[in-house]
Amino acid sequence: MSDPQKIAIEPMAQQLLVQKPGEDWTGVTSTAQRRKLQNRLNKRSQYLRKRQQQEQNRLASNIVGQAGLPAESMPSIALALQGPPDAMFEVIRQTCEVYERPDKSERVFAIACKAYMDYTMNAPRISQLPLLISLNVTIAVANNATLLGFDRALMCIEEAISPFNINGPFGADYHPPRALEPTEVQKTVLHHPWLDIFPFPKFRDNVILAADAELLDDGELCEDISEINWENVEKPSLIMAAESGREVTEVE
Repeated sequence: MSDPQKIAIEPMAQQLLVQKPGEDWTGVTSTAQRRKLQNRLNKRSQYLRKRQQQEQNRLASNIVGQAGLPAESMPSIALALQGPPDAMFEVIRQTCEVYERPDKSERVFAIACKAYMDYTMNAPRISQLPLLISLNVTIAVANNATLLGFDRALMCIEEAISPFNINGPFGADYHPPRALEPTEVQKTVLHHPWLDIFPFPKFRDNVILAADAELLDDGELCEDISEINWENVEKPSLIMAAESGREVTEVE
């Protein structure tokens, strides 16, 4: 239990760049020495911003270059990473549309925005990692739902039925990425739409058939894979570790 008499003191912005004793100019009275230390930290800040921009450009290139994704359907994450904070906040807001409960959507939005702001200040927090792993899965679910032409909100409605079961034949202009094209099982066996978003046709068929035979609870599977880890505890989860984990291309 924390001591109520102690006051936690957060480091000042310039102190986040300090790497060794003697570099902190806070409290230095000598103008020349303070300017020297400030210049050193400013150069380090410029270097880190350049590295961050390079990493953002690399990530943006990875996302935009995903094979099999039509350009007009691409998420705006790539542009948001290079734009003002409002652009990223809008991407996070759209991602949170998959949550049925407004209070859950608002909570995830607030925490994700805080994590993004910490990242832009070169002060990421390891305590945010479990939630961000879960959020990354949610982003993948939302993106693939959009590519399929589904309403994102369907993903978290418990009694939702896959559009492939109720909409009948799709028009000739319906062309989802090849790895997401519905199989005969998806068209004929009643199931929840969240099972349609996995870019592995055989996996989709196996899970749908197992759920139909009551050998598997697809709701529990959904919780195991993508439930938000609020308590920062060890639990199994799907992890989108790199571009290969998100792209919807065929796996040989």
